[in-house]
Amino acid sequence: LPWMLARAAELRARHPGLEVVLPHARAERRAEIEELLRAAGVEEWVRLSVGELHAELGRARAALSVSGTVLIDLLHHRLPAAVIYRVDGAFGARIASQILTVPWFASVNLVARRAVYWEACFHGEGPRAECLAHLEQALFDEAFRARNHAELEAVAARLGPSGAVAR
Repeated sequence: LPWMLARAAELRARHPGLEVVLPHARAERRAEIEELLRAAGVEEWVRLSVGELHAELGRARAALSVSGTVLIDLLHHRLPAAVIYRVDGAFGARIASQILTVPWFASVNLVARRAVYWEACFHGEGPRAECLAHLEQALFDEAFRARNHAELEAVAARLGPSGAVAR
């Protein structure tokens, strides 16, 4: 989260007034998240929303997300996203690159069989500029947003209607 908050701060510095919302499902983590917001110096303009994930995603233009089941929620809303998986240390990054036998780690990309979501697995500061460039494109480039929406529609169609787990 600190890495993501730093990217949000950089993005907001480039685009003053940008609204940033941090939706989180687990109320028991509120104090911990609020402390991270204070430590990052963003508590004045990052709004924490607990328990309102789908309402917030429905209002969002783009997301910066970790990899995980939340990507299916982003797909449900056809929300453009940058996906990160940050590992501890160079050794962890090296191991991750050897363990991963698929070209992507984001579930949406795996279902699509191509990179629909920008993704990066890294340690340290990682691909800051690339992440920011992608987020700006996802937020402000209407042609990109239209292409990405069509790609997300195709991924959703591939998954099929509700009940995929049962099928």
